[in-house]
Amino acid sequence: MKRVGQHILFWSIFVLWSSFLFECPSTYLDVVWYNLMRLPVIILATYVLIYLIVPTYIIKEQNYFKFSILFLINFVIASLLDRAITYSAILDFCFNPSTSSFFSQVPLFRNSFLLLSIMGLASMIRFFKLYLEKERKGHQLQKDHLETKLSFLKAQVSPHFLFNALNNLYSISIQKQEPEIAAGLENLSGIMHYLTYESNDKLVPLQREVELLKNYIEIQHLRIADTDDTTISFNLEGNINGQQIAPVILLPLIENAFKHGVKPEEKCLVSIKVFVEGKDLKLKIQNSRFAKVNCNEKSSGVGLQNVQRRLSLLYPEKHVLNASEEKNFYFTELKLDLR
Repeated sequence: MKRVGQHILFWSIFVLWSSFLFECPSTYLDVVWYNLMRLPVIILATYVLIYLIVPTYIIKEQNYFKFSILFLINFVIASLLDRAITYSAILDFCFNPSTSSFFSQVPLFRNSFLLLSIMGLASMIRFFKLYLEKERKGHQLQKDHLETKLSFLKAQVSPHFLFNALNNLYSISIQKQEPEIAAGLENLSGIMHYLTYESNDKLVPLQREVELLKNYIEIQHLRIADTDDTTISFNLEGNINGQQIAPVILLPLIENAFKHGVKPEEKCLVSIKVFVEGKDLKLKIQNSRFAKVNCNEKSSGVGLQNVQRRLSLLYPEKHVLNASEEKNFYFTELKLDLR
């Protein structure tokens, strides 16, 4: 409501100000009415410029040639529509249509100059606001990245020491003929290596992110006893070669499914499906839902909040994250535009 009020105030001031500067033998109220009739064209042209052309071709694509062409087209169309209104016999108080043509230089130049002034002022204000918002998001993303790296550093006693320890345990488990433990240690080592050394880049190959998910799922299999009635499935459809994605953006969703969807001595289901079509990625997760889950209430949901926050910063207007409940199941769906 505050924003709507600001827009109404802005256009009210514009009409009163432009009417005051208008040299015309008619009364001031007549000129106000005259400008009010022209206002929809001016508002439409201005909003197309500041909400469509400027954000798309200046902020996102930084294509100044396309911006110039579209700005000129928008301006010419608005000028002609504006002149069509002012030329009508009912509304043109200052010039007699019988003695002036549609393309009379004085009224056409006057109206075009007024339109260009308001469009230029509005576009500069909008550009400045979008630029500050982009800078703020950039600083916030950098801050979050530094905080994430700090958290990793705090959690790492010594990566090389841990890798060596895991490799030693892996060798012992092979010697002791414990293939399941060996596989779990190998997967855990792969996860730690990825999180420590490969996840610092802005984008990583989607294939590596999928391998991370598979390693995590294999480790989760070790939690399940032979007597547990638990079904875990992972399906991948589509070509992931050559695709890139923000690192560790999918893992928290998978982790959340196992955290809340697997319970000892209960019938459980965790179904994970990844679909890739072109540059569009879709992740669908279905897991069991229980009335009570033994978890820390303070940490519950923190991972999902972090994912939503990172998605908003890394994929603005290019993601959809939905969560829903139905009977005894919890559904999570993420759609990502990887362009």
